[in-house]
Formats: sequence, structure tokens, C-alpha cells
Amino acid sequence: MHLYVIIIKLLMHRTAELIGRFFGQAGGVARGSDIQMRNGCWRDEQMEIAICDDCLSDIQELKKLIRKCTKNSDHVRFFEFHSGKDLMDGFRKFSVFFLDIYMEGEMEGVELVEQIRKRDSDALIAFYTAHQYPVSRIVRAKPFAYLVKDSVSADFMADLRMTLEEARKKE
Repeated sequence: MHLYVIIIKLLMHRTAELIGRFFGQAGGVARGSDIQMRNGCWRDEQMEIAICDDCLSDIQELKKLIRKCTKNSDHVRFFEFHSGKDLMDGFRKFSVFFLDIYMEGEMEGVELVEQIRKRDSDALIAFYTAHQYPVSRIVRAKPFAYLVKDSVSADFMADLRMTLEEARKKE
């Protein structure tokens, strides 16, 4: 039994060493904090954020606030969508979705949540909106956060940080 444990440890070390060399890790050994397995592929940790809003200046403002909240903005990648249709046409899983509730086009934010949940039932979703919306519809959408535009306060930033931390946990 002891020999099996030694062989397994040697194989694990050798595998980590080969992966580390492939990805250019110093010393040839890959550590769990440096790379991670995601969808069957080894890659650097990166938070991928989808922002769906029909107002470009609101997208830019949210990106600025997110960069302010993250320690290393190099590990954040943004994907911008200007309508629910655009998001669904280019759909894939993201670390977190930030959605406006009222957008021009065929699909409002609450309807978009329903479409997202059909494809990714565990999606982390936060509304980023300037509008008050009926609570009954919001509750059914089950967003992680409800961030009101133009009211950037300590509470807003705390909710944004909490959303981003939850997205990192899910990675």
C-alpha cells in the first residue's frame, strides 16, 4: 500500500511539473492558485463579466466602478451587449451578468433573466438600473443584487463588491 502512495505522488508531481512548463510557471511546478481547471481546460483565473445595457455611458460607468472594486483589473474581462437579443445571440456562461431592466428592443431585463436561466440555471445576475421596478417581478427573477444607477454610495459599492466576490467564489 505504501508503494502505491509513493507512485501516485510521483505521478501527480510530474503532471504538475509538465503543466507548469507548458504554461511557463517558474520552477516548472504549477500551483493551484496560479492556474485552474475550467470547462476541462487549464487557464489563468479570469473573471468574465457580461454587461447588458442600451446606454453606452452607463456601461462605461459600471466598468469603471468594477475596476475600482477589483484588486487586479487585469484579471477582469468585460463583454458588452446593447440589447437582450445581442446577449442571447452571443450567449455563453459568464462569471456574472449585470443587466439593465429597461432596454430598447424586444426584451426587458426581467425577461432576459428568464432566458439566461434556461441556459444557465446557476447564473449570477445583478440588475444595474435607474428604474424602480415592481418588487414582485424582481423577486421572481431572483437577482443576486439590485444596483441603482446614479446612487453610488458606500452601500452601492458594498453590494457591488459582494457581487464580485460571489462571482469569484463560483469560478
